[in-house]
Amino acid sequence: MYYDHQVSNPSSDLVIPQVNAYCKPVKGMVFEYVDHAYDFYCEYAKKAGFCVRKRGSYMNDGLLKSKYFTCSKEGHKPANSYDSMAEKDGSNKPYYKRRKRPTIRCGCRAQIFLKYVDDLRFEINDFVKGHNHEMVDANDMHFVRSHRKLTHVQQDIIYEMSTLNLGPVKAFNIKRTKYGGFEEIGPTKDDCKNFKHNLTCYIGEYDAEMVVQRLSGKKNYCDGYSFEYTVNTNVLYNMVFVPFTAIDNHCRNVTVIDALLSSESIESYSWLLKVFLDFFGIAPKVVVTDQDSAMKQAISMVLPNSRYRLCMWHIMKKLADKAVWRVTRFPKKYMVDSWKIDVGVNPRTAPISSFGNDKFLKVKEISREITSGEYLINSYVTDVDELIKVRDQINIMVKKADETKYKRTHLSKRDMFAAILGYDQSSSVCLVV
Repeated sequence: MYYDHQVSNPSSDLVIPQVNAYCKPVKGMVFEYVDHAYDFYCEYAKKAGFCVRKRGSYMNDGLLKSKYFTCSKEGHKPANSYDSMAEKDGSNKPYYKRRKRPTIRCGCRAQIFLKYVDDLRFEINDFVKGHNHEMVDANDMHFVRSHRKLTHVQQDIIYEMSTLNLGPVKAFNIKRTKYGGFEEIGPTKDDCKNFKHNLTCYIGEYDAEMVVQRLSGKKNYCDGYSFEYTVNTNVLYNMVFVPFTAIDNHCRNVTVIDALLSSESIESYSWLLKVFLDFFGIAPKVVVTDQDSAMKQAISMVLPNSRYRLCMWHIMKKLADKAVWRVTRFPKKYMVDSWKIDVGVNPRTAPISSFGNDKFLKVKEISREITSGEYLINSYVTDVDELIKVRDQINIMVKKADETKYKRTHLSKRDMFAAILGYDQSSSVCLVV
């Protein structure tokens, strides 16, 4: 990629960038969707060295007839004319002087004009390639707004790292270190934070449906697994979340049941313990809870043969707050004697895994298989000729993907969120929680 900064017309002083023919707009080129044309023009702008801005459009009977995509330096910033002593709308509040902000607009006329044709397609009716300003250097293109986009893989990385309590900023720093610099990533830290915020808002709309869908998927894969849910329209907020956590044979915590209760009463806990007992068919040998009197009475009523103990963490926390002397630990002999009992693990418990849209789960599985670049480098680290062959094969596939990516179907933002989360919107369940 290079820039032709020679003046093609001395009277106009236009800069015409020179790029590869496969990504250069041509008058008469047809696109199936407007978004495809926008992505194509953005790719051309990225190689040419300028930023793209969406301009006006013309609608007729709810149908898009024409659309403009221009250079970001198109037009001029309108001048703010005001009288600092004038009053606003008859009030006593005068106009305050606004801060003068610089502008990048210089009246550049570079653009493409899309026109609607038959069969719901759009054709490039006009293409202006000359710019009246210098192009952005290739090393600074990652700062341009229209090119700071998170790819599907990058979005998936941010989401998967958030499940490990790693925020979007830490995910950005990990990608920066892995890719080799800021310029190799594309989006900025703010873009990563905005994506995580939008994804969280999307989850807030369908959180209950996602839980039901995930449990339904687990039911199809795990024999003997069942769950029930009811929709209560009278109790909407302030519900109590009660998880049941067991210890498996590897001394790991496994959540076996979750429940939402309307109150922390003896009746609610008794009902929940009966449901637990009916499903598993066997009572646990030891039950550990915090110092909740309602839970204690419910356990004694429903699980009379189970041994009830208080959580050691809660005991130490309350003892440290109420004791006049400093308590750091209990004698080991006391703790062993108090908890000495043969505890078995319920064989029906199993780790909960996520089940979602099979199509995008397959995509994730294949993507993990494809990411074998590190393995290839390690394998051919002493054979440079073979490593060059691998690189050439990858470049051929990348070029083929660049030539065909504008013909592929695009996902909307909400569909992209659903794909990352493995949530199938088409088979969603209508819940009121």
